Amino acid sequence: MHGHEKRIVKEVFSSKRTIHMLYKGVRLEIILKSIIDKSEETLVVLGATKLFIAKVKEAAKKKSLLGSATCNAVNKIHEIDIKTPSARRQRIYNEIGCVFVNDQIFLSDILKNNVLNTNIRTVTVISSAFLPRVKTIHDFILFTFKGFLNILFEWTGKDSFPDVVARGYIPSSGIFLYPSFRNSVIKSFGELEVNELTVQIDQNRRVIQSEILDLQQKVKSMVGKELFNEYIAKVLKLLENALVILHNTSIAEFFKYFTDITDINYIMGIIVSMYGIADSQHSRTIVYKSALEWLHLPGIEVIHRLAGDLQEKEFPKEALIRRVLEKNSNSAPVIFTESIEAEYVKPIGTAKDSRVDIFADNIHTVRKLSSTVHRALGYTKKKGSFKEPEKELETEMPKKFSHKAHPIHIILMNYSIGSLRRINMCRNRWHRRGVDFPLTIINIRDSSEEINYLQETVAEKDAFLYGIGLKQNRPEIIEKQLYAKEAEDPKAPLLQIDIRELKSSLPLHLVQKFNNLFRFEFKQLTVGDYVLNQSYYIERKRIDDFVSSLKNGRLFKQLQVLEYTKGASYLLIEFSQKEKISFLSYANRLQEIDLTGRIVSLLQNMKNTYIFYSSIERHSSELINALARKPPHKLISQKKQSPATLEALMAVPGVDSRNIDLIFSNFTSLYDLITASEERLTMAMGGKHGKKIYEFFNT
Repeated sequence: MHGHEKRIVKEVFSSKRTIHMLYKGVRLEIILKSIIDKSEETLVVLGATKLFIAKVKEAAKKKSLLGSATCNAVNKIHEIDIKTPSARRQRIYNEIGCVFVNDQIFLSDILKNNVLNTNIRTVTVISSAFLPRVKTIHDFILFTFKGFLNILFEWTGKDSFPDVVARGYIPSSGIFLYPSFRNSVIKSFGELEVNELTVQIDQNRRVIQSEILDLQQKVKSMVGKELFNEYIAKVLKLLENALVILHNTSIAEFFKYFTDITDINYIMGIIVSMYGIADSQHSRTIVYKSALEWLHLPGIEVIHRLAGDLQEKEFPKEALIRRVLEKNSNSAPVIFTESIEAEYVKPIGTAKDSRVDIFADNIHTVRKLSSTVHRALGYTKKKGSFKEPEKELETEMPKKFSHKAHPIHIILMNYSIGSLRRINMCRNRWHRRGVDFPLTIINIRDSSEEINYLQETVAEKDAFLYGIGLKQNRPEIIEKQLYAKEAEDPKAPLLQIDIRELKSSLPLHLVQKFNNLFRFEFKQLTVGDYVLNQSYYIERKRIDDFVSSLKNGRLFKQLQVLEYTKGASYLLIEFSQKEKISFLSYANRLQEIDLTGRIVSLLQNMKNTYIFYSSIERHSSELINALARKPPHKLISQKKQSPATLEALMAVPGVDSRNIDLIFSNFTSLYDLITASEERLTMAMGGKHGKKIYEFFNT
């Protein structure tokens, strides 16, 4: 490991709550693997990919087979998934070793009291190379977790470092920064020469690039964009890929790709998969009109015309790579791409040109940097390493070769700050062992790639400078509000929250606002999403979910269940903060159903259900707080029980017409009856009948 990597590992174990802002391209797998190896406690790792987990398990298994002296209880590797029983989870969290689990399961375990060990250390990774985090769930963990917490934060520009610091209650002493301009980091990159070959962007590609960038701006500002956030992100990604293909392969490949992504049938397929309304003339001209408008912009036609008419013997980067191949004919080329898969890069050339074959056969993705370089140099892995080199963790510099290293030269066809740094660190490690190989980077001047690289460099530096200021102004001691599942007052309102609601932002807002004021219980509810004092049942619906539930009839069934409860029922409809509380825009989009008519029908049929509207969490929480301030008995519905409810209860052994009233007077809901203890049932219904009811629901 490099010196600064060892220091990062040491700092992780130095404080209770830390965050480590790391430069882009940092070897996170190496650092995390070292943390796992050195841990002598229960270590929970969040954000790891399945591939990384498999590598760690394989490494631990090989250590065990080799009888390593360090292979003991400390090296136990566990993985918790949705199928892991609750009792086993509790045992795993209490054992020394490493535990891999995803954010949602870990949060659920915290809230369900499966995580009782206060000496647990949790390492969470925020990086584009690891699993994407769900911000609400991650913030919930930062608030509720009471053990040691360390955050490895690789700068990407997508996540807010100050926000994570604030929500993680990280003090000044717990903030560690590793910018690319730090001396220990620079030393890891080495001072080896980097060759750069540059060609000016041609006029046709310049115009095409300009039109694609303009399309991206038009898509970002489309009318009604609040309704199509997921779709907009997808289209922007498609256009970004078009730029990459434009600069890294032939114009024919670009023309084919761009024609595909601007075909209305292809785009409609994406929209239908996201929003569910079938493809029809109405959906194209009314429902999705604004989402499809970018396909009719004149820039699309300009791009098609230029790309279709352009003829070329070789694309610009191909010409530069040929020059490198000619100059370094005595060494094997290793060509890396980053933002484009190797199979998309197809040199034009002639069939008889041997350099075309060399070019095509030696293109690799930068994700497999270490193993590809090892293979190209002729390095033979030592006994005990991974069998599949392309899946190998980036290991330290090998100490021996089976023979002399093969001469190679590396060509970076397209790259980012991160990939360039990783390659330079790789070269530096080999250099210290006496093996050198040249590096050539290919660049198109004034291309979007060059602009992105320069902007990324400046943005990263600014982010670290801001981080330095944040650390200097951050207090040394941060008083963290401890999450309390039980309130100080034993008679405080009881709020039960469906565990499936955790992905929404409301549960976190409620826990933070009413911490120590409410008693909280998280479980899978059979009725409603929120239940207050076992008397007020609240079904929460986002406006888009509300509309789709009306369309398929699911909402009517859900509210009928609420109507059958003994408590008061509420429907909470949440709108986006960015739009008005109105059904008008949704009614205009849906021709196949009469949205207004269905809402009227809902109001007529659900006379005992109160409907509330909200646009922010504060409004939603005020509804719950207002109900909590009123005694339960004042709002309990006195409606006559439905025939369906009576029929269902009479079918339960131990229940008959003589004692059914005892159920209504002693149990607040069907759920309350089903989950009641045997002792409570026998006290309410009598010994014989109570036992029969308990056995019916629990056998």
